[in-house]
Amino acid sequence: MSVPPDNLILSLSNDWSVISLSGAGVETFLQGQLASDLLILTEEKGSLSVLCTAKGRVVSTFLLFKAGGIFYLHLPKSMVSSVLKALGKYSIFSKVICKDESDELAILGVGGTIVKEVFAPSFKLPETSFEQSVSDLLRVIRLPGTLSRFQVVAPFSVIHLFLEKAKAFPLTPYQIWKRYDILEKLPWIYPATSELFLPQMLNLQTWGAVSFTKGCYLGQEIIGRVEARGEVKRRLVLRQMQGSLPVPGAPVLTGSQEIGTIVDAYEGEEGKVCFLAVVHDRFLEHPLRI
Repeated sequence: MSVPPDNLILSLSNDWSVISLSGAGVETFLQGQLASDLLILTEEKGSLSVLCTAKGRVVSTFLLFKAGGIFYLHLPKSMVSSVLKALGKYSIFSKVICKDESDELAILGVGGTIVKEVFAPSFKLPETSFEQSVSDLLRVIRLPGTLSRFQVVAPFSVIHLFLEKAKAFPLTPYQIWKRYDILEKLPWIYPATSELFLPQMLNLQTWGAVSFTKGCYLGQEIIGRVEARGEVKRRLVLRQMQGSLPVPGAPVLTGSQEIGTIVDAYEGEEGKVCFLAVVHDRFLEHPLRI
């Protein structure tokens, strides 16, 4: 599969947002909502995480971090309202405040050799996946992959300064940035795919986004039972083929039979598309069609 350019800088604020959660008992509240174990989080180390329905279906996936007693969810902008609504059903019974930070915090994507241009030599960049460095109003998160790639979260004025420092470099199209997530099999959820999958169908357990040992959380009974019985019959796959770009939620076919669902996709070279899809086990070796 083709590898995108390795010099990346762009504003992610049109496509990604941050939700903050704060207030008394916020950690206990989230521990009972999210499938990941919040007790392993530190100020320096975040994780991939997931919010599910009571039936164990994935509402949304996101990056999860904490700083100064506040928890932050980084997620596709199109999922903010759904996540706020889902969390709001239970936060009204607590003192937890859930807030869309889209008007306050901007997100910058930066990767490759440009990193040396935008960060001061004295700034200690995070070195491992989902590690976070915090400095004043700035949070810098390292994303997984062989290319050094970071999300930078700060007020809009601070992000503007970063873009000014790197103005000699052309801005990266978002589709290029997105390719790296897809090639790493990071399964972001969008409105068309929300509540379609169990976490195991997206391989979220391999990212540490699902705990099978912590206490109760939304969907835990079904997710745990499916895991114990080995009943997951659909898997996340990465494929490349000729064709037009499919949208999340579109069907995957073998012959005329629908056997899976597109999770995410990008346009490659020479008329090819690369996509993540959840496909039934019985058809993993069959020729697929989109």
